Amino acid sequence: MYRTLALVLFLSLPSHADMLRVGTTGDYQPVSWWNTETQVFEGLDIELIKSFAAENGHEITFVRTTWPTMMADLQAGNFSIAVGGISSTPERAKVALMSDTIHLDGKVALVRCGEQEAYDSLEEIDAPTVRVVENPGGTNEKFARATLKTAKLTVLADNHEL
Repeated sequence: MYRTLALVLFLSLPSHADMLRVGTTGDYQPVSWWNTETQVFEGLDIELIKSFAAENGHEITFVRTTWPTMMADLQAGNFSIAVGGISSTPERAKVALMSDTIHLDGKVALVRCGEQEAYDSLEEIDAPTVRVVENPGGTNEKFARATLKTAKLTVLADNHEL
């Protein structure tokens, strides 16, 4: 399973100089993160879409969405574009126009500093003594549920809880 680092979903774009409403989860560093101190979205995809909006004469506003509700929120017209490390999947492509892939990589495990040597393989991660934390509704949760057989999987509603 591969994920794209900065895939954008388009349903319909506003005409020139209209407000561009952008959906993002704000829970997926380094591409989209809600900074609770500054109350501002940050990240690579955030900067990318800000640049796109500026170059095309759009005002921009960000709309918070979640992985489980992203496609329904897009279809409901809550926003026109979604950004934030969104993987291209056949299910998503059925309801939205997917941009070309900007970056392709594999799944990445984040571990505590100093413990990285203990988790050099998926087999070492999938151990009964290991706790894996995912957020709900995205391809990462789907991958974890399909792949991990013995590790303890915890699904948190928001990555800010970590």
